Amino acid sequence: MVEATDGPGRLRLVGGVVVLVLLLATCGSDGGDGDGSEPAPADQSEAAADEQTGEVAATGGCALISIEEVATITGEAIVDTTELPSGCQWTVTTQEGWYDWQSFPAELYQQNRDLAAEGGFAVDSAEGLGDEAFLRLQVDADGAVVSGETWVLLGDTAFQVRTASLGWSDDIEAAQRELAELIQQRL
Repeated sequence: MVEATDGPGRLRLVGGVVVLVLLLATCGSDGGDGDGSEPAPADQSEAAADEQTGEVAATGGCALISIEEVATITGEAIVDTTELPSGCQWTVTTQEGWYDWQSFPAELYQQNRDLAAEGGFAVDSAEGLGDEAFLRLQVDADGAVVSGETWVLLGDTAFQVRTASLGWSDDIEAAQRELAELIQQRL
């Protein structure tokens, strides 16, 4: 178990600097609401489920992994996709949460690993992915993991797979890893 100490009853606020650096370095101004909770679509090309077939169109970063593959890996129905500047977001039915992946220049990999450790995230090695990989885990004041990201360095690029509004479990960690394995095979 990952442990954190910030005083009794306080949820550690971490990652703000990491998210800000990440957004500024990869997207510039996204025109969103600025809270960092959801990435904005890259080109207003949000894909929605076809009313007749229920299928979601996939283009760009969303074409890298099929919706069926994501649904199988996550065990979740995919209800929407959003094209990101360098990846894709898949919205699932559980608590309206989502999985996403985004690629970044390789130099951001180490910067985010360093900032994560400095910002209070737990950083654990993720063996067997890419040239190097780590899990960045956000923990609450009691040391319980509340969310995580899988970061992978692959040559001169890096990418992350993450979730939002889904909590953290062995199943989510396994799904992130399996998505990361597919992405590294296809990049």
